[in-house]
Amino acid sequence: MNRDAATPHPDVPTMHAAAVTAITAHDCERWVCTCGNTPHSSGFCMIDRNGDDTAHAPERWVEPLYKCDGCGHVIDAATYDDTAHTVAVVGGLPRFG
Repeated sequence: MNRDAATPHPDVPTMHAAAVTAITAHDCERWVCTCGNTPHSSGFCMIDRNGDDTAHAPERWVEPLYKCDGCGHVIDAATYDDTAHTVAVVGGLPRFG
């Protein structure tokens, strides 16, 4: 999945701008967020275009958006770049809990 990072992303009502544009991606599933989160620590959850977790409603997960459960960065998995080893951060969501 090497979609151009400049590709328009959905408008998530609660999303705010992120201070970073990308995070490290060792491969398409092994990410390291700028907060230090990895899939094996707090993890990343699939979200819909409203910013809602779709783990129990996979039919709503129509775009490959994930939220970092460590800091709230929203990541578009379709922007994985296997040359630069990055994936784009397209915004942020508030962290709750």
